[in-house]
Amino acid sequence: MACLVARTTATVPEPTYCFCQRVSFGHMIRCDDDECPIAWFHYQCVGLTEGIGPKGRTWLCPTCRQKKEERLCLKKSELAKKSELAKKLERNPWRDINDADLRKAYIVKMQRWLLFLRHASKCQAAVGECPITPNCHAAKQLWEHALTCSRTSCNYPRCIATRELLEHHASCKDAGCPVCSPVRNVMRKQRQRTLDGQKGIRHVKRRTRTGPFRHQRKNKFPKRAAVS
Repeated sequence: MACLVARTTATVPEPTYCFCQRVSFGHMIRCDDDECPIAWFHYQCVGLTEGIGPKGRTWLCPTCRQKKEERLCLKKSELAKKSELAKKLERNPWRDINDADLRKAYIVKMQRWLLFLRHASKCQAAVGECPITPNCHAAKQLWEHALTCSRTSCNYPRCIATRELLEHHASCKDAGCPVCSPVRNVMRKQRQRTLDGQKGIRHVKRRTRTGPFRHQRKNKFPKRAAVS
């Protein structure tokens, strides 16, 4: 917030300011919004009293103040929509969602959650040292709790939703299930990569053994000449 007292006498044409588009005179104040197209305003044009000034450290002109309020309202509405979407996704299973976008978002969320729980159940890293995600330890605690919990009104965060998802995944036999089928494909590929890595390690160990291999031992000694 900046204020100035304009000179009353001028010998050269001065630029115009404020809503009134008049030259500077009396007390003037500057809008603290850097993108304000006008910047400087007369006290009397914005309802300020000379000698008192505005309250607070910052001052916005009526136009910039209205734009700021509109941005805040838009942000609040967007946050409300996201919150409503999150509640719908947590409350409704994917088969009961009619909206295509909501259903797709929910399915992707369930797929990621299943893979995340599977990783947490097998991860041996210490707390805070998981190379995949810093939330691994929290998911591991949730996994251990969900395996032993059977209460219908458990207050543990995400316990009931996790148990329902794990029970569905364990009993699902549908090859076209939009949640379980992609997760099983990912798990199958991960197991295959693990097996391929183990085979590669065994092959390297076999190649590094001392002595000839079986096919080399056959030709280690020369054949005896046939006796006529």
